[in-house]
Amino acid sequence: MRRRTGLPLILLALVLAACQQQPRPEELPLLREAALGETLTLTAPVENWPAGQVAEVRLEGQPIGRVSAQGLLTVSTDRRPSTLSVPQETLLRPVPLAGQERRCRMNTVTASDPAARVSGLDALDLGPVPVPGQGLQPQLSPVPPTPQLWRTQGEDRTLLVYADRDVRLRGRKDCVGSHWYGVQPEWTQTSSIHLQLRRGWNTVTVTASAPAQDRFVLTVQGGEAPEARPWQYSGVPLGQPR
Repeated sequence: MRRRTGLPLILLALVLAACQQQPRPEELPLLREAALGETLTLTAPVENWPAGQVAEVRLEGQPIGRVSAQGLLTVSTDRRPSTLSVPQETLLRPVPLAGQERRCRMNTVTASDPAARVSGLDALDLGPVPVPGQGLQPQLSPVPPTPQLWRTQGEDRTLLVYADRDVRLRGRKDCVGSHWYGVQPEWTQTSSIHLQLRRGWNTVTVTASAPAQDRFVLTVQGGEAPEARPWQYSGVPLGQPR
């Protein structure tokens, strides 16, 4: 009887190809994590806060804390973001601005729970402290930029990430794109991720570097950078209280 060998050989070739696409362990950042819990609680100084100014800290327009006249940030909230998305999309966004043509390939990033959804905060929104009894102010057009607090220094930025369940992310993602639609690819981005998120809020560090023009390298891992980054005020005026 003639033995059929074609199918096993094809399966073996597919397995070997899949193994070759997986990133080597040394290409991934070390595994770190910094779970903050379901309640987001922060107390920290804001490095460049204007003395005497007070502000309300907001999440999706709702107050969750304050910055005092002395520049002390305090947040305590059980509020969770209303919109959650796939972790690979939230944490590995391409560097160039949204709307520019891009495509991603060789996406080997895997999630321990494919149903996990997360939301990432690049910054905390600020607003003037409401004045009791004062009505709403007319909406300006165009809408002015939102004052914010962020944690960035050099090539590092620290995110607050909410996860709806425990999930571990591991792998690499490569993207190419162009600065104008239809033009030959002009930038590339390689992202390496090794991240353990716990249900609730987490701290995540993204380190971006540009080893060559229009080539970006991102490293995403849990926890703080080796040196904790201070909170910074964007400098956008708070506007009038309501």
